[in-house]
Amino acid sequence: MLYYKLLLIVLLNAKSIKPPTLQGTYKADYGKDAFKILQIYNDVRHHKTYFYMELNRGAPSYNSGAFYGEMAATAVKNHFTYIYKELGGGCKLSFVRSHNRIVVKTVEGSCPFGGNVYADALYDLISSKNPQWFIDRKGQKIRFNKTPPWKYIF
Repeated sequence: MLYYKLLLIVLLNAKSIKPPTLQGTYKADYGKDAFKILQIYNDVRHHKTYFYMELNRGAPSYNSGAFYGEMAATAVKNHFTYIYKELGGGCKLSFVRSHNRIVVKTVEGSCPFGGNVYADALYDLISSKNPQWFIDRKGQKIRFNKTPPWKYIF
């Protein structure tokens, strides 16, 4: 009986622990013109995680691409996946957080980022704030909570 009372006291006094999220802005820098930006928005109210990526290969081709999608948590802590199903695409990305970094890997298929432009990289955290919006390639300010990926038109 004493054991249960102690357990109850510990549980009542314990601070609530939030599950880890990936929210924030990340960047992989490859020199003068080449970069990869990753913004991850955590929608606590709807239990969704959205991401926007903008990638640029730099000189000499300056090939670039951008994508907006929703990712899902996996059974592994700090591990999220994204599967591109639109238009019959076969792209699967893995997002794994370790400290202040995220490793993005193409796990399956080909991802729609443009000629020889891949999401794969080690991204460093530059801001842990939950981004509320992103600026797309047309210069439009897109709010994560107002325009989910399935409503956004590139």
